[in-house]
Amino acid sequence: MTPRRIPRRLWVLCTTFWVLVVAPVVLAQSTCGDSGEKAVSLSEKEMSQRATKRVQPAVPGGFGRIDADVEVFVVVGTDGKVVCAEARKPSHPLLRKYCADAARQWTFRPMKKDGRPIEFAGPVRFRIKR
Repeated sequence: MTPRRIPRRLWVLCTTFWVLVVAPVVLAQSTCGDSGEKAVSLSEKEMSQRATKRVQPAVPGGFGRIDADVEVFVVVGTDGKVVCAEARKPSHPLLRKYCADAARQWTFRPMKKDGRPIEFAGPVRFRIKR
């Protein structure tokens, strides 16, 4: 038995989807690099307690059934705004992107040490189920 050839239309459709949708998401995922090196590390619970504005990820309906836990590592600047967000827990690349985008919109109560504002970092978890 010889392998079946992929119909040309299907090949074009899959290639187009990859080039226009998947590749930009995978390639555009930012890494926090050394942003979090000088930041004070907090636990997930402490990050949750400091959050003042939370945004849930806008996941389109095309995913069908979803039951996922996505952990996003967040570095927060001295003003309480997110400097960097990187989804680290394994999941679908598009889910990671949507969750990282949502985490970038969060704001936190600034943290102070010796009266001076400091950067802090830690995990933020999104539970997506539908």
